[in-house]
Amino acid sequence: MKAVLLASLLTISSQAFSAEILLKITTGSGFSPVPRSTSLVITEDGKVTQYETERKLVTKTEIAKLSTGAVENLVSKIETVQDDVKLVDIDAKKPRCMDAPSTSLVLNKGGKSIEVYAVRSCHRFFATSPEVERIVNLVKGFQYLTYSN
Repeated sequence: MKAVLLASLLTISSQAFSAEILLKITTGSGFSPVPRSTSLVITEDGKVTQYETERKLVTKTEIAKLSTGAVENLVSKIETVQDDVKLVDIDAKKPRCMDAPSTSLVLNKGGKSIEVYAVRSCHRFFATSPEVERIVNLVKGFQYLTYSN
């Protein structure tokens, strides 16, 4: 009983001290015999972490650590994004497809999740904001660092 209580207390403590997520981009494999997804998370302490999920196995890899100035810059960019920003389908005139990989980039602004970029059904959706474009480019840069040959 004491072990269960101690384990619960440690779990709650670690959650209380975990850094807040600033943004998260998740890419799903689409239709696949082996379901896979990859998430890249940047937290307020500057950690850039990749989570790869295959079936139910999750692999966590710390990719980089941003400086305090870089985190402050990222937070200031996130703060400029409007809470009610709308995604625009920039491929609206193209045909849709099924079972293709999907991507979603979600910002955390004051505890509110705001989706600013997505790829669904072979269409790309962007929030129309210069700051969003800069954030998307930053995150894609980190994704390229994680690709293996």
